[in-house]
Amino acid sequence: MITQRASYIARIEATQQYFTDTEKKIAEFLLSKPDEIIRLSITELSEKTTSSDSSIIRFCRKIGYKGYQEMKIDVARSLSTPTKQLHEDINDEDSIGAIKEKIFTAASSTILDTLQILDDQQLQGAIDALKKARRIMIVGNGASGMVALDAHHKFLKIGIPVISYLDNHMQLMGASMLSQDDVMIAISHSGTNKDILSAISLCKERKTTVIAITNFSKSPLTKQADFSLFTFSKETRFRTDATASRIAQLTIIDVLVTGVALTDQDYYLDNFQRTREATTHKRF
Repeated sequence: MITQRASYIARIEATQQYFTDTEKKIAEFLLSKPDEIIRLSITELSEKTTSSDSSIIRFCRKIGYKGYQEMKIDVARSLSTPTKQLHEDINDEDSIGAIKEKIFTAASSTILDTLQILDDQQLQGAIDALKKARRIMIVGNGASGMVALDAHHKFLKIGIPVISYLDNHMQLMGASMLSQDDVMIAISHSGTNKDILSAISLCKERKTTVIAITNFSKSPLTKQADFSLFTFSKETRFRTDATASRIAQLTIIDVLVTGVALTDQDYYLDNFQRTREATTHKRF
């Protein structure tokens, strides 16, 4: 049976590359002694990690909690539910059965971890922006570009004016024509893709709303985005989570499309039926 890992572990691993030295000490203590954390006050924890109350509060907020108390509650909840290590690396001696299990488990784990760190307020804000948008432009490069194409397909199926670009010249030209009435969805696992960031710079000049789908909470992309939707995927030796991260991105797209469709079910269902009927002659 696949069980999800503790939320606080997923949050730490998604953000750890941006920790200060002090935050690394706090994270190390939390990961090694979670049962002790739930019994400590913020002042007691600051003493044990040779930090300060304010450092601990900043750490909690950096990994997505409102404060220390909310983090403690989440840690306590996770301790009451046994978890298992899901991000196992693939080894040379693994059988095909073991490889299969590890890759499928990594994909399942990524979905569950993404569920834990995905913020409802950010999601709702993104859905509201998409609902009001005059048009939507979706950009992504490489593997993220495939997700952009899938998003294009899904939004088009419910009748929303949308375009996707995988070529940076097209991304730049398209971004230059957007306005404050439009929305760009930028998909980048790392959040550091220069081509995507250059397109977003044009969007910001034109006051276009930007929705980011990325794996890292502290990146150049999230600094420019109005709404940030985070996946969680841990790299392994053969990058089995490269596919898993795409699955998480695709799932977020499904949530966005469904969220928009539910704002006016009759209208979007009618559009869906029309686009579906338009291709019926292509089937046997």
